[in-house]
Amino acid sequence: MLKTIITLKNTKNKSFDRGFITIEILIAIFIAFGFLAVSLQTLVLAMVFQVGAQKEQRADQLIQEEIEALNDLGSTLNFGANTADACDGNLDLDGGGTNNDGYGQGLWNELIEDDPLIAATSTTNSSTTTILGRTLTIEGTQVAIPAGASPTPHRILGVSYQVTEPDVDGDGNAEVIANRYVEVIPDEALECP
Repeated sequence: MLKTIITLKNTKNKSFDRGFITIEILIAIFIAFGFLAVSLQTLVLAMVFQVGAQKEQRADQLIQEEIEALNDLGSTLNFGANTADACDGNLDLDGGGTNNDGYGQGLWNELIEDDPLIAATSTTNSSTTTILGRTLTIEGTQVAIPAGASPTPHRILGVSYQVTEPDVDGDGNAEVIANRYVEVIPDEALECP
């Protein structure tokens, strides 16, 4: 009888030493699979954020390049050499005969002359670039000066910049990535009283 008890005792110990049971293996597999799935989803999400950040950074860079070109042009304009009344805020700089253009209009005219694709009468200047296989369009729109304003506002050029990506979600609207509004005063305007 004692031999039977020892044998039963040894049999119980041996069953625990044989390894894992099936349920334990399945639980371990599910835990590993869950960890892997969460890790991969996090990696994909990080890549989506990175692409979006690169797109926004490039859009801001495009706008900044346009603003720097506009400031550079504004610092080199010289209407005084070509116009007897260069300090008059009501200059006729586009040849339209209205004498209400001022320095802002002159600066805009010079800006769009640098781009042969834009007509001289246009109020919009646009260009495109490609980043990460996607086309981005930057558009600078001249902001109209209110009717009846004093000559001083005519010396300021207001430009609203917008960077868009063509319709990617199929709703017919371009996705706006960045917006910025700037006002530029040509250096020559500051020489006037």
